[in-house]
This record gives sequence, structure tokens and C-alpha cells, in this order.
Amino acid sequence: MALVSNDNNDGNNFSIERDVKNQGKTTIKINGQIGKEVIGKIDMPEHKSALKELDRGRLLFYVTFAGGKGYLDNKIFLRDVINA
Repeated sequence: MALVSNDNNDGNNFSIERDVKNQGKTTIKINGQIGKEVIGKIDMPEHKSALKELDRGRLLFYVTFAGGKGYLDNKIFLRDVINA
């Protein structure tokens, strides 16, 4: 929140937009190039595709996820996030 609360960062480090792809909802987009990696290892979740039939025979295709785990690097998290 410190990043987006500083107006000097607008346009460089983040932008606030209302995209059609997000159904016109206001979205804060943060530049991923300025971030810090605090999760060193990830166990990917299992995924599978699914299908749901809606009213009037319309079909909805989607993906479901189960499991998965991220391992926080406590040393980096404490140094670069908590004590930053």
C-alpha cells in the first residue's frame, strides 16, 4: 500500500485502470519488475478442466485447482518486507 499511496510512483511503478477485460472494475496494476521474490519454492497445484451446463444449454468451461504450496523464505521476508 505504501507504493500506491505515493502519487510520485503513479505511471512508473503502478497504474490505476478500468479495463474492459476486468468488466470496467478499477484495478491497481503494479509493475512486477520492481517486486522482490519472497517465495523461493512452489509446489504446483493439481489442475483439471471442468464443464458446467448453464440455463438454456449454454456451456461454461473452466479450470479447477487442488493443493499446491508456496515456501516463504523467512530471511528475505523479514529483511526486505518487514524491516524495509
